[in-house]
Amino acid sequence: MSTDLSQLRAPETLLRTIVLGLGVAWVIGAVGHAALGWDPEAWQAWLPSCLFRTATGFPCPGCGMTRAVLLLMQLRVGAALGAHPAAPVVVAAALAWGIHPPRWSPRHRDGLYALALVALLAVWAVRVPLARLPL
Repeated sequence: MSTDLSQLRAPETLLRTIVLGLGVAWVIGAVGHAALGWDPEAWQAWLPSCLFRTATGFPCPGCGMTRAVLLLMQLRVGAALGAHPAAPVVVAAALAWGIHPPRWSPRHRDGLYALALVALLAVWAVRVPLARLPL
């Protein structure tokens, strides 16, 4: 009996599998925090630091996103918005996309990716001067 791995190797299928896996981990963490008192912020010590910030000394456009996602596990939305304003939208969009990916044309998909990148860079451009960090 042979297993056909060609579907798993398709980039979108693999990406969807990764997003769903991260979503399941997020839900497990949120439930564990609520029901068992797990501390998601303690998990941050296990994660690698930002390579962009380590190399340049400047925060990257995603700096604060990990902390924001961990705060969302605790349902601390206000604190998550402070850590990274885009985190709730990113988590919701990733979970929705992982559950039911839209069937868009490449043109529409690429336009959405470009819009998301511009929005992330705009948030970064506003946050860096507010944090009194040089660009």
